Amino acid sequence: MMLSQHVMGVACLVVLWSTALLVAGAALQELRDLGVLSRSLRELVSGEIVTEGPLAIHEVEQTGHALDVYAPTIVFHDRTTKSRVLGGVVKVGDDTLTLEPSDGEVWVDAKASALAMQDDSTFMDEWAASKKAKGIHRVVRTKLAKGDRVWVARDAKSTVTLVSTSDPRAFVSSRRSLVVLFIIAELLTCGACTRLALTEPVFGALSTMGGALCLAFFLAVTPLGVALRDACRPPSRAQVRGTWSVKTDALTTQRA
Repeated sequence: MMLSQHVMGVACLVVLWSTALLVAGAALQELRDLGVLSRSLRELVSGEIVTEGPLAIHEVEQTGHALDVYAPTIVFHDRTTKSRVLGGVVKVGDDTLTLEPSDGEVWVDAKASALAMQDDSTFMDEWAASKKAKGIHRVVRTKLAKGDRVWVARDAKSTVTLVSTSDPRAFVSSRRSLVVLFIIAELLTCGACTRLALTEPVFGALSTMGGALCLAFFLAVTPLGVALRDACRPPSRAQVRGTWSVKTDALTTQRA
């Protein structure tokens, strides 16, 4: 028995709104997680590292594989991420704060560290190795040491839970605003597309246009939700990835 156009249309709208609400629900979970993170930042101080040696280390293990495009390129994918607070002394105003070793998170700009590792003089050797099935392996390591300005969060037992090179409260605030705007925009857009799809006469020109917009929304909303989730990842667990390529003239010089 073939379903009528109206029944199929209703079924499509049910699927559309189910997807929209699931994505909105996932965004609300991100908002709750950000709230938990915000509450953990109540004991937050800022200062300068004065101890010798690294106070904290952030590491991202990556695998790189060759990509044949206009210019030879190595594409990196993250495997594991680790953070370690090694301990040390931070000067906070006129006082000093001694940090004990812990498993606290370390928030850094790992992408800057990954870019700094790329020595074009070794590119051809690395690119040749990255053509193999196992690719190449590297560890993007960022150390916080003497002279670096950091923000430190501790729990009720004075255990270090976070060391960051930027104010974590600004990160939480911006991501909260982003999530709220996403939820509002997503539901309003879905409602507007639905309203247009139900314009009389149903399956007329405007209604058909609304159906097309509903389809476009359905295809786009999940990837946008995933992008929002990635944007809300704390810097300690943010995706670094990255590519490494050099200019064609540099490659010509290396091959000569």
